[in-house]
Amino acid sequence: MADGRAVLLPAGLADHVKQLQPRFAKVGVTLVDTPETLVDPATAELVVPEPTIAFDAAVLDEIDAGPDGGVKLGSEPPWVRPGRYPLASWLLVRDPDTVGPLSPGIALSSALGLVFGIDTMERTVEVVGLLTGLIERVAVTGAWYESPEDLAQQVRAALS
Repeated sequence: MADGRAVLLPAGLADHVKQLQPRFAKVGVTLVDTPETLVDPATAELVVPEPTIAFDAAVLDEIDAGPDGGVKLGSEPPWVRPGRYPLASWLLVRDPDTVGPLSPGIALSSALGLVFGIDTMERTVEVVGLLTGLIERVAVTGAWYESPEDLAQQVRAALS
């Protein structure tokens, strides 16, 4: 996330947040660290839900009242507030020969396997329609990375 725009990251990164977060911060990108990714395909937005753990919002409001609109706490960038953020790009892991913009067909076939709960033909048709609409509105890019730094650079490029 940078400048109010989001990049949907490749699946399977939850175990690497501690390694990714400082590298992303160096390139001006903030990770949204939630247990699952919520995307509204009708609006092509990343949906950041309200926290499920109770906290005193006044503390965060006080910190956010700083002159720059937010304060870095230690090495972590300011948190991403709950809300809806336009998706600028979607990175899907591909092999090194298919890095870069993906055709709609390749993007759809790569993304379909990432969706859970497809157990009927009707649901499959519904999901294909939703993904097709999303792919028409969001730049889908094949990514290949060998380090957190590689991924951070590709995310920054996707936001440029």
